[in-house]
Amino acid sequence: MKKHDISNNITETQIAEILKNKYDEVRKFKNFQYAAVKKWDKWWFVDRKWNEICDIIYDEVKDFEFEWYAPVKLNWKWGLATKQSRNWESSKFFLEFPCEYESLINMYDNSFAFKQNWKWGVMDINGEILIPCEYDEAHFYAWGHNTLTLIKKWKEFRINPRSNWDIKASMQKYIK
Repeated sequence: MKKHDISNNITETQIAEILKNKYDEVRKFKNFQYAAVKKWDKWWFVDRKWNEICDIIYDEVKDFEFEWYAPVKLNWKWGLATKQSRNWESSKFFLEFPCEYESLINMYDNSFAFKQNWKWGVMDINGEILIPCEYDEAHFYAWGHNTLTLIKKWKEFRINPRSNWDIKASMQKYIK
């Protein structure tokens, strides 16, 4: 007779209910891999085996918009946390980009919009600034449109943020 491992059949909702006994709030597991958890107004992450995988305790976190990066807030500023390695065995998160941005929008695994000195720009994950901080607003529409809209003096600039090449090519059409 074949034995069944019950833990393989547990749902995300059941895991969240179990974890709520330990934490004040548990966010939904993204890709059934990671969840943000809260205790006493501080946040960190747990993996699918319920191991705490974060050495830093954050003031606020956003969900993983994309698989490897999560926007995190520490001391009133935003940064990006990511895994040290992409193998599932040693999964600890660390700050890929330090918490020094007024706001942050994680777009895809390769780029993010950031706000610094009250203006928005775009940077890739290697730290190269793709679009300088000179825009008044930024809005990212991940579902459906897949566009980043930057606004400067009431003029909208719509770009495709899928790759660094797409970002630069999208902005070229606006440069005169």
